[in-house]
Amino acid sequence: QRKATLTRQLAKAKYDIETLENSLVACNRTMSLIEMQQNFVALTQSALLQYEQKTYIRSSPIIPVINMKAMEVAVELYELLNFLAAEKTQRVQSINKTRESRTMLLEFCVDTQDPNAHKHEQILSELNVMRDHL
Repeated sequence: QRKATLTRQLAKAKYDIETLENSLVACNRTMSLIEMQQNFVALTQSALLQYEQKTYIRSSPIIPVINMKAMEVAVELYELLNFLAAEKTQRVQSINKTRESRTMLLEFCVDTQDPNAHKHEQILSELNVMRDHL
């Protein structure tokens, strides 16, 4: 009986040793995988750093040119906006002058009971709409 118990214990010990050996192999593979991933990250960081340095070296002569172009575009945009503002002001003044003359015509038509008063009133309202849109 003692021999049977020792045989079972020995078989269990062999099984436990195999399990430990398999666990050790799995652990070693996991460590190798982690090391490989760390190497990959380090290589990627190095490549990105080299790319950044080369890009800076290649683009450094271009940066002043880009800045100058940006300033030129800003000046052109400023001039265009000033031109558009002046055009708008001129257009509003023109509409206001036309409104004044149409208002006088409307008052004259109302005073003289001219049937065209309605037409002048409609034109005046259209001019108000145009001015509001500007």
